[in-house]
Formats: sequence, structure tokens, C-alpha cells
Amino acid sequence: QLGLTAYTGNNTKRRIIEKELGDIVFQYPIKQALIDGIIPEFEWVVHPVYLAIKEEEEFRKISKNIVSSFTTVKYDVKTISRILGNKQSYVLQNIGEFVKLTEIARLKGISDIPEDWKVLQALLLKRRQIINKSIPRLEKAISLAKTLGNKHKIILFLMDIESCEIMRRELSGDVNNVFVIHSQIEENPIEVVEQFKKSKNGILIGA
Repeated sequence: QLGLTAYTGNNTKRRIIEKELGDIVFQYPIKQALIDGIIPEFEWVVHPVYLAIKEEEEFRKISKNIVSSFTTVKYDVKTISRILGNKQSYVLQNIGEFVKLTEIARLKGISDIPEDWKVLQALLLKRRQIINKSIPRLEKAISLAKTLGNKHKIILFLMDIESCEIMRRELSGDVNNVFVIHSQIEENPIEVVEQFKKSKNGILIGA
């Protein structure tokens, strides 16, 4: 068997990969890829965007429900111990620990988590969707893409198919080469990527 993953770390994911596929035989760190010229040098630039008024209201409402739900879940030492695989009582300190724990449960194949855990997961997903599908955020991405799309190659990652199609419609009249990949396109995804690779400029949009 052969497996490929972007990151393993020294955690549950790595242990499961090694259990299912065997020892890691080769690693290729990003620093080495930069030295070898496999990937270009890059810099991380943040473009702050604020939520629209209605989005902000919904975000605050969901956040309040998340705090309330987490107050109950964090003391569920029985489920926490079952997922961690130990008998030691542990109380979750923050939402980040809850997210990590649910990921561990998923990797271990533990699907029968309590209903209140599932409710909290759903609330977190709903709040994240508000951020990722925010109208001002999409508008900012459209503005940047229109500015750079005819001079450079750009890859846009979006939350879902609907957002991809919105971006396609908004950019098609201003950018010469717009390529889209998601599960509902009629084209062959590999051919779409090849077209993007051969173009001197343009935008590749994916979910």
C-alpha cells in the first residue's frame, strides 16, 4: 500500500497513518521544496474584511449559542476519556481543544458521540460558513482578482460550488482566462488544470 498526505505531525493522525499503511518512508518539507525550486518563494499578505451588518448579527447570535453549548460539553469527561483512550479525567479548556478532539474521534472511527457534541459541531460549522461566504469577503476577492487576473496566475479557493459559480460570473467579463473546478463541472478536471498551466495568465477557481 502507498499513502500520501500533506502533513502528519506527531499526533493521532500520524499514528493512524503508520498503523494503516506502515512506517513513513519519505518526507519532503516545504523548506526543501523551496530550495529545490519546486515551489516559488512567497509571502503571506492578509487583507482584512469585515462582515456585513446582518452577517455580524447572525455571527454574534451563533457565537452566544456556541459558548452556552460548550459550557456543557467541556465537562463531559466520559466522552473525552473515551476519545483520548485513557481513564484520566480531563476538562476541555477551549473550543480549539474541542475541535481537535472531534477530529481525533473522526480519525479513530468513533461516530457515536453524544448529541450535544454534534450540536456544537453544527454551530461551529454554521459560524464558519458565515465567514467563508461573507458578501464583503467575496467582493474583496473579486476586486483583487480583477486587478491581478490579466497579469498573473491566480488560484482562488472558495467554500462551496455556489461561491465558485458566483466568482465565475463576476470575473468572466473582466479576466481573459477563467477556469473552474468542482464536482458539477462538465469538463474533465485534469484538462481544466492543463489549460490553466498553459495559459500565460488567468484564474483557477476551486471549492
